[in-house]
Amino acid sequence: MHVGLWFTTYVCRAMKLSSKDWIYLWEGRLYAPPFVTRCLLYKINDPKSSLLVHHIPNVSPGSYSDSNVEPMKFTATENEVDDVYVHFALSNTISLKDIVNISPTRFKLSKSAPIRQSFGGLSLEIQKWQLGGNEMFGIGVPNGSNHEYRIENTPFQVQSPVPIVGLSQNFPNADAFCQLWKISIVNLADNKAYDVNCQKNWSVTAFRIKNSWQPILSLQLEHFK
Repeated sequence: MHVGLWFTTYVCRAMKLSSKDWIYLWEGRLYAPPFVTRCLLYKINDPKSSLLVHHIPNVSPGSYSDSNVEPMKFTATENEVDDVYVHFALSNTISLKDIVNISPTRFKLSKSAPIRQSFGGLSLEIQKWQLGGNEMFGIGVPNGSNHEYRIENTPFQVQSPVPIVGLSQNFPNADAFCQLWKISIVNLADNKAYDVNCQKNWSVTAFRIKNSWQPILSLQLEHFK
C-alpha cells in the first residue's frame, strides 16, 4: 500500500502594520517603505519594468544570538554608504539572477541634494531620510510558517517567511531615529508614486544576499490577493 504524505506551509495573519512602521533586515541603509535593507527589487506592471537598487555590504562580520528569544539579537558594525547601483529592465518578470547581469548605473550619494534619474517611463529618486526608532520592527526566529501582515488603511500587505517583531523597546527615546536613504519610484506619465497608496499593480522585494547573489531571506510588499 502506498501512503501519500502532504506537507503544507501555514500562513499566519496576526498583527497589522501601520504605514509608518518599518522593517529592518539587519543590514543596509536603503529605505523602501516599509523595508530597510541593502538590496531591493521593484517589479512594475505599467509600464512593464523592473529596477534592482542596491549598495555594497556595509555590515562588518558579527554574530546572532544562539537563543530562540525574539527579537533575534545581532552584533556587528554598520558603516556609511557612499554609492548606490541601479539595474533596469523593460520587463516585470525578470529574475534577480538575470537583472543582476545587466550593467548597472552607479550613483554617488549626496547628503545635500537628492538623486533623480529617469529609467524608461519611470523616475527614480534617492534622498537622505530619517526614521523614528519607535516605529521599528525586525525579523524574528523562523517557525516554519509564512506570515502576512496587512498595512492598515492600504491595499498592501507584507509577505514574510519569518515573523516580524517590534524593536521599539530598544529605543527608550521616542525621538530616536536612523539615518537612511529613501528610494522613491514615480510613473512619469501621471506623476504618481509607487507607494502603499498606489492602486497600480506593483511590488517591491527586500533581500538579504549572500555572495554570488544568493538570497538568504526575502520579504515582499504586494497588493492583497
